[in-house]
Amino acid sequence: MQHRVNKIKIAKGRDHNRAVVRKLVLNFLKNGKIDTTLRKAKVLKSVIDSYVSKAKKNTNASYNLLLSKLADKQAVKFLVERVAVKFKDRVGGYVTVKRLGYRKGDSSLVARLQWVEPITRSVSDTKTKKDKKAAKQDAEKPEKQLSGKSSKKQVK
Repeated sequence: MQHRVNKIKIAKGRDHNRAVVRKLVLNFLKNGKIDTTLRKAKVLKSVIDSYVSKAKKNTNASYNLLLSKLADKQAVKFLVERVAVKFKDRVGGYVTVKRLGYRKGDSSLVARLQWVEPITRSVSDTKTKKDKKAAKQDAEKPEKQLSGKSSKKQVK
C-alpha cells in the first residue's frame, strides 16, 4: 500500500523513469533552460536542487554520487565548478518553474525550467571550445598546392 506517498511518476516503470529524469537533467545542464510539461518540471526541479546541494559539498563522495547518477563527467564538472560556486550562499531554490501555457497538440501544460541566477557557461560551451581550437589550428595550416599540371584534359 502507498498511503500518503505523493511521488510524481513520469514514465512507466522505475528504470524508464530514471532514464527520463537523467536525460532531462543533462539537457537542462547543457542548455541552461528547458521547456517541458509541468509534471516533469516539478520532478526535475527537486532533482536538480538536490544535485546542486550535493555539488556544493565538494567532497569525493558527493562527486562520485553525482557521477553515478548523471554518468557524464562534463556535467558533474560543470555542477561542481560553475553552479556550486554561483549558489554557495543560497540554501535552496536554485531553479525556477515558469508556466508558459498549453501545448497545441495535446493541451498539456508546458513550463520552462531555468536557473534563478544566470550561469555564465554551460556544458556545451566546454565541448565547442575544443572544436573551435581544432578548427583554428586547421585554418592556420597552409593548404598543399597542386603541381603545375592540371588533372583535367583539355578538349579542342
